[in-house]
Amino acid sequence: MQTALAIAGDELADPAGREIAHMSRELDLGTPLDAAFERLQERIPGRDLSVLVSTLVISHRSGGSLITALRDLSFTLEERKETAREVRTLVAESSYTGYMVAGMGIVLLCLLMFMNDQVLHSMTSTVVGQLALLIAGVGYAVGIVLINRMTRVKL
Repeated sequence: MQTALAIAGDELADPAGREIAHMSRELDLGTPLDAAFERLQERIPGRDLSVLVSTLVISHRSGGSLITALRDLSFTLEERKETAREVRTLVAESSYTGYMVAGMGIVLLCLLMFMNDQVLHSMTSTVVGQLALLIAGVGYAVGIVLINRMTRVKL
């Protein structure tokens, strides 16, 4: 394991190569493998690295097949990335649909003004019209905020 990490530290591009080389030096100085992986995880926080570290530590402790574990981990991480891409695509579709619906109100108001230029004047000259415009504006603002919150997905 130490030899593989030393080679990976030399071969990989920075910043990953630098961090693995740092971990390899820690191992050379007598740091236990578990502690070196924990420090790596503290320096580079991330869900994927956490899963990789857990896999490597368990494989090292149990003496299981490291190649099989890494192959399965690679497959799982690729599937996770694919699922994340699909979710982002679906969320983007929903948010753009929401923005289109919100924009339709403004387009319809402009269309009404184009057809009859007195529409906006009659809406802004009376209290009822002003209240209707205010309620519509607040409704649009709330709708856009809700669309943003509902389509925000942490992957």
